[in-house]
Formats: sequence, structure tokens, C-alpha cells
Amino acid sequence: MLLLALVAAVVGALAAWQVGRMRRRDDRRLLLMTAGVVVAFIGLGVVAWQSHAGRVAHVALVVGYVLTYLLIPTRAPTDR
Repeated sequence: MLLLALVAAVVGALAAWQVGRMRRRDDRRLLLMTAGVVVAFIGLGVVAWQSHAGRVAHVALVVGYVLTYLLIPTRAPTDR
């Protein structure tokens, strides 16, 4: 169960990193990507809530996403 939670947290972090990268580049697909992530979180949550291991993994996925998204910069670094 711990390995599943760790993998879920890493997947959440990678999704947040991708969304953050798209946001910094002002990518037009950002809205589509964000909507896809939200739908995936909801869908996985409904399926995962049937077991204890699934609940732990889903919470790890969401926490990994949120923490990574909060920690990555939202603007591209300015040239000096």
C-alpha cells in the first residue's frame, strides 16, 4: 500500500509540474489539461474509494498534485 501511495504522489506531482509548465508558457491547451486533471481526479476518486488502499492512493495523488503546484513558480524567470 505504501508503494502505491508513493507512486500516486509522484504521478500527482508530475501532473502538477506539467500544468505549471503550461501555465508559465501561456499554453492555450492549459484549460483542456486542467479540466482533464480534474475529471481524472474525480473519476479515480470514485473508483478508488471502494478500498482502503485506493483511498490512501487517491489522497496521496491529490496531495502530491497540490503540494507540487503550490511550490512551483507560476511565472517564467525574467532575463537579467
